[in-house]
Amino acid sequence: MHLLTLEPSFAAWHRVARRALQAEWAWDTVLWEDASDSQLALGLLDETPASVAQAAVSAPTYSVPKAFMDMARTVACHRSAHRWSLLYRVLWRITHGEHHLLKVAVDPDVHELHTMEKSVRRDVHKMRAFVRFREVVHEGRCCTLRGSNLNITSWSSMPPSSLTASPACSGPSSRRSAASTGMA
Repeated sequence: MHLLTLEPSFAAWHRVARRALQAEWAWDTVLWEDASDSQLALGLLDETPASVAQAAVSAPTYSVPKAFMDMARTVACHRSAHRWSLLYRVLWRITHGEHHLLKVAVDPDVHELHTMEKSVRRDVHKMRAFVRFREVVHEGRCCTLRGSNLNITSWSSMPPSSLTASPACSGPSSRRSAASTGMA
């Protein structure tokens, strides 16, 4: 059994999963662990075990559908602790003979991936749809924001249910800048 500990982000999972795949570690021989978990198993915090790094030198290359990578980026933002093992299991199956797996909607793994993806997308939509803005007056006056006399605060009235609090899940696609809201 191989224990892989990683930071809870798609980039970290992608890097470690690629190395594990090149080392030919089957999905059922790998245990995934978030580095953000409060109780790490024996403090093993090595994303690149020596055996994985050595295997990567003469490893085969695999082709993965773009649809899987897009789905994996979204599912990585899900709060479920087993998202990494599910993603690796589907990746293993795709690269070892089931290249069209994502088209099989009745497959339990594919169904669970779609459910997680849908949950994350719904929560992102709710966070955007229910964001509210209000002008705030501090000590009787408004603060200046680049030449205007506005001091704006914002909040979301709907807390997300499935999203992780990882900063990796709050990239440019899920944030609105002051310029895009006309505040700059």
